[in-house]
Amino acid sequence: MTTDLKHTPGPWTSGINDVPYAEHDGIAWTVDAEIGGICMVDGPDEWNEANARLIAAAPELLTELVEARTTLSILRTQVMVEIGRCADPSESRWEGVPEKLKERLDAMDAAITRATGAQS
Repeated sequence: MTTDLKHTPGPWTSGINDVPYAEHDGIAWTVDAEIGGICMVDGPDEWNEANARLIAAAPELLTELVEARTTLSILRTQVMVEIGRCADPSESRWEGVPEKLKERLDAMDAAITRATGAQS
C-alpha cells in the first residue's frame, strides 16, 4: 500500500496551557469550541483536506495499531518457542528476529502511550 503523504509532516505536539493543539513548523491547529471541531490557525490550504482525513482516521488507526501490537506480540512468542526447539539456537533461521520484533513492540507501545496518555 502506498501512502499519499499530503498531510502536515510529523512530529506533532499537543497541549499548551491546557489548550489542545497540534503544531508543526510553526503551523498550529486548535480546538474551536464555536465550530465544535479542529481548525487550522495558520497554514497552507493544500494541507487542510489531508489533515482532516488524518485526524478523522486517528481513532481507527489507534484501534488497528493496538490490534497489530497484540498480533506481533503473539508472533514474537511463537518465534521464541521455535528458537527454543532448535538444537543450536544460534543457527536458527529466526536469529535476531525476537529482538527486532521487540523493538517494533516498544515503538508501538510508545506511540499508543502518546496517543492515549496512558502509561503501560
